[in-house]
Amino acid sequence: MRAKANTEFATGPFIAHSEGPGKSYKWIFWVQPWGGLTFHVNSRDMSTGPGRLNVVTYGDGTFFLEPGKWYHLALTKSGTRYALYVNGRRRASNGEGPRNLPDVIAPLTIGQAEEFPHSGLIDEIKIYRRGLSQAEVRTFGYLQGIKAIAEE
Repeated sequence: MRAKANTEFATGPFIAHSEGPGKSYKWIFWVQPWGGLTFHVNSRDMSTGPGRLNVVTYGDGTFFLEPGKWYHLALTKSGTRYALYVNGRRRASNGEGPRNLPDVIAPLTIGQAEEFPHSGLIDEIKIYRRGLSQAEVRTFGYLQGIKAIAEE
């Protein structure tokens, strides 16, 4: 999945599929208010307790979107491996996420998750039936005035 985001307050969900707050089944792709780009899952398929997991996070407590600036954000999944990208550059990955996302009985939301709204603009959200390669994400990561940077 990928999206372009331009925030007013540099926080909030981009896209979510949630049955409600707390331990309800859900997945949310968002910038946390305390900093960090995160893909979060609550799933009945996960073996630990209620199955709550920040599957992959970049810059926990340190990554904030600069208000008024456009970003290309992407999440890829292949089996149990998840990766987060910012402007075409892979910033975090985790090989131990859930194989299947929860079968949430709720509508897909863009720009809101539960009572949390996204404050800003979201453009070009795409969800693919397959995981994109790193090269594909890098290609999509080009924004006007921003160049995707190869892996270090």
